[in-house]
This record gives sequence, structure tokens and C-alpha cells, in this order.
Amino acid sequence: MRKFMGLMALSVFFAFAANVMAGLSAGQITFHVTDGHGNVIEGVQVEVVSMRSENFKVKLTTDKHGKAKTVLKFDQYKAIFSKDGYQGYSYTFRPRLGDRKVIEIKLTSIEVAMKQAESKLTGKDKAVVLFNEAVPLMKDGKDAEALPKLKEAIELNPELAPALFHAGRISMKNNDLDGAEKYLLKALQVDPDMNSAYSMLSVLYKRKGDTENYQKYLKEAESRGSVSAGEYYNQAAEAINAGDDVKAKELLNKAIKANPKFADSYYQLGMCHMRGGDYAKSIENLQKYIDIDPTGKHVAECKQFITALKSMLKK
Repeated sequence: MRKFMGLMALSVFFAFAANVMAGLSAGQITFHVTDGHGNVIEGVQVEVVSMRSENFKVKLTTDKHGKAKTVLKFDQYKAIFSKDGYQGYSYTFRPRLGDRKVIEIKLTSIEVAMKQAESKLTGKDKAVVLFNEAVPLMKDGKDAEALPKLKEAIELNPELAPALFHAGRISMKNNDLDGAEKYLLKALQVDPDMNSAYSMLSVLYKRKGDTENYQKYLKEAESRGSVSAGEYYNQAAEAINAGDDVKAKELLNKAIKANPKFADSYYQLGMCHMRGGDYAKSIENLQKYIDIDPTGKHVAECKQFITALKSMLKK
């Protein structure tokens, strides 16, 4: 019984001692923050929180020597370090009684972290990174800036179909038809279901005067529903110039189906119907042109025709 009482007393003593220790100042803690190359980092925000009490929080900022000091009680803490341009970092520690401890902290800049991450990427991974960098440039119409990134991506991964396609598109835009042909054919070799490449190749071979390949890729593009509105419109213009309004109307309707916002298709279709004597259809299409492109170059002309055609319909 005495032995049991002795153990009880010892337990109470340790519990009492723990509570007393928790109320004591353990000492001064200094955080020394560098970039890992011996360069101190000033202005790092340091938030020290207790692991036991949500109410305890100390906020510090490193000085020009990269140091931040505080006096803490005996407890377990987490220090959270943050600064713009650097990766966040957290450090858990428990100060001892009488401490004058200097805790060395190394922060990694985001730039360095990205370089480290890139160094671990495979060639195919890097190719995707480069392609993703090119995408916003292309969306902003900066094809000239995007093309070097696309070419570098293709060097790293010759089977990156989207990069091949856009390299072909930009090369064609730059009138480099041989380069465009190489990229677009390779894109289809990698991905035979890249429908837009068939349409682009048909336009390319038309510009090169290669009738056989033009017909071949145009037929394939049509079967896939991927012929551009611009290509149908160009074919319609050729038909109009040849005096074949019937064929032109068919092609213009296809252009409108491919792109319902292609205003010039409605204008030409309206003119075809007017020449054919279908004034109601002509008015409908000329008005559609005005609705889609209120500042278009044919607006004034369309308004005059609509007024005249409406007058003729009343007769």
C-alpha cells in the first residue's frame, strides 16, 4: 500500500512539474534565414504557433542579417516561413530551458525550385512544358514568338501531335509550304484523327498547285466534316467567277454551316439569290450579313439592295 501511494505521489509530482515547466521561459530562439548559398534573406515573415494552444502566435520578420529573435516558453512549436518569390517552409521544434539556440533555415526561391524541377523532367515532359508555354502566345496572336517553342518541343518529342500541327499552321501562314507540309504530314502520322490537319493540307496543296493531293485531302476533310469555312468560301468565289451560281450557293451554305458567323458568306449568298431572282432569300442573307458585321464594308450596299428588293417584292 505504501508503495502504491509512493507511485501516486511521483505521478502527481511529474504532472505538477510539467505544468510548471510549461509556464517557464525556455530561452531565446534566433532564426537565421538564408537561400542555401550563404546569402541572407531579409523581410521573411515568420509565424510561430504553439502545437498545444491555438491561442499562442508570434509574428516576426527577419532583419538585414536574415535574423528574427523571440523568447519562448517551454512548449512545442511550429515556425512557418514565407516571402514572395520563395517556397514556403515550416519547421517544428521544442526549445530547452536556458536555450540561446540559433536555428538555421534555408529557403528556396521559386525560380531555383522550378529549375530543379525542370532538371528532373524527361525530354517528353519538357516538350509538353514548352508546348504549354506556346499556347497562350498563340491565343494572343503571337505566333512568331510561339514557333521557336513549338520547334524546340518537337525536337524533344517528335511525336507531339499538337505541336506538330501548330508548327505546320504557322509555317503555312509564313508561306513556308515545304516546312508546313513536313509538320502536318507528321502530325497525321502520329494522330490520324487530327481532322483539322486534313483541311489544312488540302489548302496547302492547292497553294502548291498539286491538284491530286488537294482533291485527296479535301475529300478526306469533307468526310470528316473538317473543311474550314474559308476554304468553302474560296471555292464558292471560284464558282462565282466562273459564272456558276448554283455551285456557289451550295458551297456558301457549306461555309455557313462550318462557321455561322462568317459574314461574307451571307453577303455572297444574298448576291447569288438576287441574281437568280429569289429576292426574299436575298434580303434574308443580306440582312444576316448586316446583323453579324454591322460595320462591314458591304453594309451600305446591302441596305440599298434590301430597300430596292423589298420595293420590287411589293409590285
